[in-house]
Amino acid sequence: MRNVSTAAKAASVLVPILTDSSDYQVLFTVRSQHLRHHPGQVGFPGGAAEPRDTSSQATALREAFEEIALISSAVTMLFDLPHQVTSTGFHVTPWVGFIQGYTPRNMSDEVASLLNIPLAVVLNADTYQENRLAIAANSQHIYQFYWDNQLIWGTTASICYSLSQQAARLTLSMGKLKS
Repeated sequence: MRNVSTAAKAASVLVPILTDSSDYQVLFTVRSQHLRHHPGQVGFPGGAAEPRDTSSQATALREAFEEIALISSAVTMLFDLPHQVTSTGFHVTPWVGFIQGYTPRNMSDEVASLLNIPLAVVLNADTYQENRLAIAANSQHIYQFYWDNQLIWGTTASICYSLSQQAARLTLSMGKLKS
């Protein structure tokens, strides 16, 4: 993750946590191979802010509807995670939300398929590998992990790792409250 730049383009993603079963799942999209940017990569529903969006949360919800037909009434927004600035110049605000009463489906030619990963896997810090990636003259710190033969890396894995760290801090705080 780089420092937030004022020249970065605003974007938002939704980190959708499916809660209809006792084994909560995090829903990811797999981008279509025909796309010019990031073909075949695993990510979250989301994208660039548009003038009609009233907030970063509104951007995440609009994009989730456009990509996976997720209606906002099925989403309970929980919190946002630390912003990420991508190597492609986007300032991404990740929003975490519980999703109930939704049947996942692909509604966009941008999305080739959907991928569910158990929340327990995403929250486990041991899931992640830490690497350095050389981009132009800079070296960038990135996270990655594999699930079901899919590589999840870069901004998406950084968002997941951030969520795992948030959960660890919450667990630690709750343990201190019980003492």
